[in-house]
Amino acid sequence: MLCGDLFSHLGGGVAVTEDDLVERAMAAEDMFRPSSLAPNTCEVMRQLGDLEPSTLAVMHGSSFRGNGAKALYDLAGAYEERYFRPAA
Repeated sequence: MLCGDLFSHLGGGVAVTEDDLVERAMAAEDMFRPSSLAPNTCEVMRQLGDLEPSTLAVMHGSSFRGNGAKALYDLAGAYEERYFRPAA
């Protein structure tokens, strides 16, 4: 799946990794705020995850090979936690 800026991360890395990308993507989000979020962004990420991709081609950083559905669901959860859940 071509992911554009989803999962973008900083620093040099290998071309393809099987390591978790979510933490690194959220670090880039903290630094640059590259994501354009809408109320349904997390829902759309989960719908993309339902396609069960095995490779996520990341525009800025290492691409991912593995359970792409889990990666997309986890990224959606990270965005929900950060931006869409009310503070306690």
